[in-house]
Amino acid sequence: MADAHYPGCSFTLGNQAVQSGFWALARSCYHTGIRHYGERLAARYNLALCDLATGQPERAMTQLTRARHLLAGDAAAGGSPDKQRIEQRMAELAAIEQYWKQCSWFTPGNASSKHMSLEPLQERHLPALPGLMESSAFARWANLPMVQADVKGESWWSKWQQSASYDLAVVHHDFGLMGLCGLSRINEVAYFYIWLGYNNPQSALATEATLLALRQMSNLSVGNLCTAVSEKNVSTRRALHQAGFEQLNGRGHSGDEAVLFYGCDLEQGSDQLDTQARMQGWLDVGF
Repeated sequence: MADAHYPGCSFTLGNQAVQSGFWALARSCYHTGIRHYGERLAARYNLALCDLATGQPERAMTQLTRARHLLAGDAAAGGSPDKQRIEQRMAELAAIEQYWKQCSWFTPGNASSKHMSLEPLQERHLPALPGLMESSAFARWANLPMVQADVKGESWWSKWQQSASYDLAVVHHDFGLMGLCGLSRINEVAYFYIWLGYNNPQSALATEATLLALRQMSNLSVGNLCTAVSEKNVSTRRALHQAGFEQLNGRGHSGDEAVLFYGCDLEQGSDQLDTQARMQGWLDVGF
């Protein structure tokens, strides 16, 4: 990828990858440039952008710290972000850390795995959401406002914040934001949802995200965790089973679509039947 006749080749390709959201490719380009041609302030700064977009804020802060040291030593040439931009990114990371601390139910130390991380949903995630969640049925099942491209982000975000839910962004370490998961508490019933978008049907990733989410749910003193999934959604059904959910007896309906109910650590007997009835009620009337 690097070209001895054009030392900036890897950097240019990295910039194009960033603009297209190909974070793993961009990261590889910048590291290749640094390895062959030495440190470059702009490369470290853009690596921080890659790390921030892929759920790795601590690595992003490390990259920004290196960029600031390079700036102080004037070791970079041309096209470099100035001190103000670096400080702004550092302030953004500090604000993210502060927001996470305000989410008392969220434990960052239990929110990462080999392939992904979970983050409390924030306004900064909004630009990628319309492409991930365009299903009105999903929005209704998850007790969330539907994402619409023609709705202003500010008003939509305010509506989302008023929903009685604990929402997490699913961020892949190579691909960036890839979905949402979370929990809605309605009375004594806790309803789990997960959505990885139409382009991410892999049950292995869904299982990994579900297991990470269950770690966070343990901080909410939730006993019975329930969810509903379309009978046709074989991938999600497999992921739920692998994460420890069990299919309940009976089924519900959402319009003309058959829906199966799943539970995690549910008690046997009448409580289980009562939970099924409640969930069918949600499907019938919406949230």
